[in-house]
Amino acid sequence: LMNSSGITPFKEKISKKRGRPTVPVATYLRLMYLKDRYQFGYESLVDEVSDHIKWRKFCQIPLDKTVPGSTTLIKLAVQNYKKKGLALRYSVHDLTKPLRFSNTTFDIVVCNMVLMDFNPLESAMKEFQRVLKPGGSFIFSIPHPAFFAGKLEKTLKEWLLHKPPHYSLSRYHMPFKKMHTIIGTTHETPYYHRPLEYYFALLKNNSLCVVDLQEPVFSKEKMKQANNFLKLCTEIPMFVIIKAVKYV
Repeated sequence: LMNSSGITPFKEKISKKRGRPTVPVATYLRLMYLKDRYQFGYESLVDEVSDHIKWRKFCQIPLDKTVPGSTTLIKLAVQNYKKKGLALRYSVHDLTKPLRFSNTTFDIVVCNMVLMDFNPLESAMKEFQRVLKPGGSFIFSIPHPAFFAGKLEKTLKEWLLHKPPHYSLSRYHMPFKKMHTIIGTTHETPYYHRPLEYYFALLKNNSLCVVDLQEPVFSKEKMKQANNFLKLCTEIPMFVIIKAVKYV
């Protein structure tokens, strides 16, 4: 992307400036790269680029200029998908309020790293169930409660014997909230810890039956030269992915 020849094919297909206010193609492509690389939402993307001088430089946005708003970026994404003949629809929505969709609209609802970011979840889960068709799938991922309820600790014996630290699990069954900073960002984000049984009960109460659960870990082969934290990720899953089906 830092090489002008890399965006030449895009310039041929997309007008030099698009959106209101106009957004140069080079800037748009770089913003979308950061969004995909760090898994930002549109609003988070705008906030982070606004606060990072290096990212502003990468996206070719001067310090005295405003970063294109999330609404503008969403409109550009929709236009690009329409050109490809894809009937996609983007909608920014507050999950603490009722969704703007009719009952039994979707075959699948996906929540990728969302449910741990807000509280309470009960009303949102009822909405997910409402817009899902009978037999439809609800798939979500969250940080694994067992991973984020513990920490690395080292005993005196481990220090003396030069052994790696161990993982100490605490407060697993106790719901709590803490603020943390996601890697690659500067803004603190709330994280709501809840044990897995909380999610299972929530799904059951909304006529959603769990049919699959995955707890991915990093490959030990790839982590041979890693630090103690990353080596821990080969033994304890950082994330959990759950699929449930609506049975009524």
